[in-house]
Amino acid sequence: MNRVRWLVVSLFALVVSWSLSMPLFSGPDEPANFVRSAAVVRGEFVGVDAGVSLEKSYWTTNVDIDPQFGVANLVPWCFAPFSEKPACNLAIEDAAFVDNPPYTNMGRYPIFPFLVSGVGTIFGANDLSALVSRLTLGALSVALLGFAFSSVAHRRGSVPALLMAITPGVIFLSAVMNPSALEIASAIALWAILPHVFESSPLTRIELVGVAVAGVVLIGTRPLGPALYLVVMLFCCAVTVGWARLGNVWRRLRNVWLLHLCAIAFSVAWYVTVFSKNTGSPFTEGSVSLGLRQQVIEAAQHIPAVLEQGIGNFGWLDTPMPRVVLVLYFLVVVSLLVFAIVRSTLLTTSMVISLCLVSALLVVAQDINYYNLLRNFGSQGRHVMPLLVGMPVLALRNVKLPSRANAVVVAAWAIIMVWSGIAALRRYAVGIRPGNQLEMYTNAVWRPDIGIAFATFALACSAAASAWCAWRISVTAHDR
Repeated sequence: MNRVRWLVVSLFALVVSWSLSMPLFSGPDEPANFVRSAAVVRGEFVGVDAGVSLEKSYWTTNVDIDPQFGVANLVPWCFAPFSEKPACNLAIEDAAFVDNPPYTNMGRYPIFPFLVSGVGTIFGANDLSALVSRLTLGALSVALLGFAFSSVAHRRGSVPALLMAITPGVIFLSAVMNPSALEIASAIALWAILPHVFESSPLTRIELVGVAVAGVVLIGTRPLGPALYLVVMLFCCAVTVGWARLGNVWRRLRNVWLLHLCAIAFSVAWYVTVFSKNTGSPFTEGSVSLGLRQQVIEAAQHIPAVLEQGIGNFGWLDTPMPRVVLVLYFLVVVSLLVFAIVRSTLLTTSMVISLCLVSALLVVAQDINYYNLLRNFGSQGRHVMPLLVGMPVLALRNVKLPSRANAVVVAAWAIIMVWSGIAALRRYAVGIRPGNQLEMYTNAVWRPDIGIAFATFALACSAAASAWCAWRISVTAHDR
């Protein structure tokens, strides 16, 4: 297990490297998440309605905290969402606040993730608080991934398959204070551990804690959490034919299931009484609308873009990962899935295909819901990734890769991660324009505090260290 610990440490180093290589508030909704985090830990669990409009949506509230925190809402608009524009330096503590009280677009979202990131705001309304909030949320995300790796290593499963579930998008979200990072990381942990639960296999203490913690996190992080949790449970039960063992599964982990049921009850109550308060009467009522059939067609056509976002988009949906890297990622994942499917049972194959279809249906359903509320198709890759990450984990659960294949997969993952990190660094250092791929090393407009050269070095070393640790774990499992 020492190698698993080193893998967790190296993954956290990778998250820190990404975080320090990008400006504050470069992640989607990060300013609103920061204000919400500061408010929640100061007792402002919801705040006061800020008015319902297309600009402020249904979930925006004003919160009674230091108005300097609200400066975060202004910081990124010198570069977001314009990928051709480099970042600019505007410290929270130096800018004059505009809104008093400040507002957050996340005001009615579940409080759990903001309790975590809110710990970082103890330093007050300044850049240090924003950075520590990022790293606090990132640390919990990596800890959740650690539960998954511990289980897979203990059971001599496919570590490379689990590694490929950690896309550049997962690392990016973990580095920029976004609740979706917790949602995806907790789902990965559950996909890795729950099949053993339904097989009635004896669990290690780490696996038991992992199921309990990951379940609560997945349920409590976003409004759709309980539904995602139930889908993961259903698929893990089905792929192991665990229906006949449900009584035993209930008795063995009764306290865990009761904890999860309490989390579901709280989450549903929050959704009904807080989150959906203003959505019962959409302000789009009476406006021109596409028919349901056309909505479904538009939503289905949106699926490829959503999938690409989930794998990697390093900004406010303005910075997709390099096309070559995306193709490389697809080649590796598809090769792994094909290799696993031809060696798996018909049940496992059908579950992987069904999970793909359910994920597509989720995108369509979310897009139709967004359209009826906001008149846009707003489903994003991070919203469906908790399901998609289950595909390689389920497919390769009982399949061993040849030792050379393990090495190829982890090496490809390291290349994908480093290349993506450098692409994100370029976007903020000089902006993305034709022919300026290396300009950040000679004429950077924005520089991270650790410098361009050291940021590149840190990205490369931490990704290589993570890949090396994963490979060593896979070699040990293969030899055993």
